Amino acid sequence: MKTQPPPTVSVPAQTSPTDIVGLHSTVLERPEGGEEWKNLAGEARQWAHRRAQDLGYDPIRDDTLLYHLSQLVSELVTNALVHARGAVMIALARERCSALRLEVYDHSPKDGSEPHVEVHSALEAAMRTHGRGLLLVRKMSTGWGALFHGTGHLVWAYPTPTDPGEVP
Repeated sequence: MKTQPPPTVSVPAQTSPTDIVGLHSTVLERPEGGEEWKNLAGEARQWAHRRAQDLGYDPIRDDTLLYHLSQLVSELVTNALVHARGAVMIALARERCSALRLEVYDHSPKDGSEPHVEVHSALEAAMRTHGRGLLLVRKMSTGWGALFHGTGHLVWAYPTPTDPGEVP
C-alpha cells in the first residue's frame, strides 16, 4: 500500500533521511543587474525535469506530475527571485512512498508574514497580473507549506500526479 504525501499545511512535512531514496539539488546564482534573472525560472524548469527523470519519473507515464512540477518550479523560483535576495537553492527528493518533493530555499528574512492565499472576485482575479501564484501551487500539489527562519525561508510542495479534477 502506498502512503500519500502530507496534506497542505503551513509547516514542512516531517521526512526523515531514511524516507529519501533519491535527492538532487542546485543553486541558481542571481546575475547582478539587468533582466537576466528572468531566464532562471526556465533554467530551473529544465533542471527539474531532467532530475525528475534521473529519479525514475517517466516523461510519458508521469506527464501530468512532470507538468505540475514544471509549473510549481516556475512559480516558486520566480517568487524567490522577485521577493528575496541572493542565490536560490532548489532540491528534488524522491521519497520511499514514491512521492516527489520540490523545495525552494531563498534568503528572505522573516518579516512576520506567512504565505497566504487571497480570495478575489472572478473579474478581479482575471484582471490581476500577479498574486495568483499560491492558488496555482495549492491546485497543482497534494501538499505544500513553508518554513521561515532567520536567514530565509524554504517553500516545499508535492506535485500532484493527476489532473486536479481527477480522482487518484
